[in-house]
Amino acid sequence: MQDPSIKILLLSLLIFQLSAQSNYSNTIFFSSKTSYNISKPHFQVYLKETNQSTNGIATLNQPPSQCKAKQLSLLVRHGTRYPSDGDVEKIDNIIAKLQNLDLKAPFVKVKDWNNTFTLEQESLLADAGKEEMKSIASKYTSQFPNLFSSAMSKSGSENVEIISSEKERTESSAKAFVDGVSEEITVDVMNLNSKINIRNDLIRFYDFCTEYIDVVDSDAAQEKSLIEFHKFIAGPEMQEAAKRVSAEASLTNDEDLFTTEELEIIWLLCGFERAMKGADYDSPWCYPITIEDSLVLEYANDIETYWLSAYGYKINYQQSCPLFSNIVDNFQQIIASSRYEYLNLLKVDK
Repeated sequence: MQDPSIKILLLSLLIFQLSAQSNYSNTIFFSSKTSYNISKPHFQVYLKETNQSTNGIATLNQPPSQCKAKQLSLLVRHGTRYPSDGDVEKIDNIIAKLQNLDLKAPFVKVKDWNNTFTLEQESLLADAGKEEMKSIASKYTSQFPNLFSSAMSKSGSENVEIISSEKERTESSAKAFVDGVSEEITVDVMNLNSKINIRNDLIRFYDFCTEYIDVVDSDAAQEKSLIEFHKFIAGPEMQEAAKRVSAEASLTNDEDLFTTEELEIIWLLCGFERAMKGADYDSPWCYPITIEDSLVLEYANDIETYWLSAYGYKINYQQSCPLFSNIVDNFQQIIASSRYEYLNLLKVDK
């Protein structure tokens, strides 16, 4: 029998994270931008309450005792990243605005807030993101120790294939994952990292699909594709949310009230702080945001995502067919052959 093999794909694909507000949750979520360390505790509670976990591990993922793992496919988003250049600019703008206003405690603490988000770091993987990847790697390595040990051993590492996009946050997420595996079993980290293969055509497929660009994603196309999103932004729910947050911050003059764009950046700053410093971190940017406001902002984000990345247009999901064909083909090869095992690890970047 040949050594098990591992295929790691680092994807530039948007993964939707469940952020439904359950009865046990009083947490602000951030739609598809919700970090692992915020969503994980609530998912574990859900598994426990529905009797689907043992010691924090989903029992649905446990193979029957008589079975031997032949292939494992993981689809994992990149870890927490720093804000984009556009977000950094918006952060600077709102900080400048707030410095000149009389703010209500405790939101007034934002005036003393130290902005550590820089253009040099824009969209790079943060240290918290690296730790998330290491934690995920540790979980799966401990759950499938024999498969990981055989496939990632020095003698079997020729069967390891790591596929990534060119984005730093994705490639760094892959390296952090390998580091996480190395904390559980002995592996040649440098050798595995050297196997990272840049495949933008497979991973960032939307950059190469002309129909998607022309119909959905170009500036001209978005005048149509984002009509419903802009309607909601201008609608009563978002306007009322902006007024509520403005009132909570003690903004009374009409010219000082938060715009919906400023409301969104406050919400994202709350998310970035909690993603990088802990799910319960007492960030001043979170003070004026209520659960009701969060739900409105999530819905707006979900509308945008629906039309640009989900079921709003058929091409949104049709363009991913080559990628998922690649995954299915790997499984079929394992089923057709009893000569070797396979580990297919997929990482995500967007």
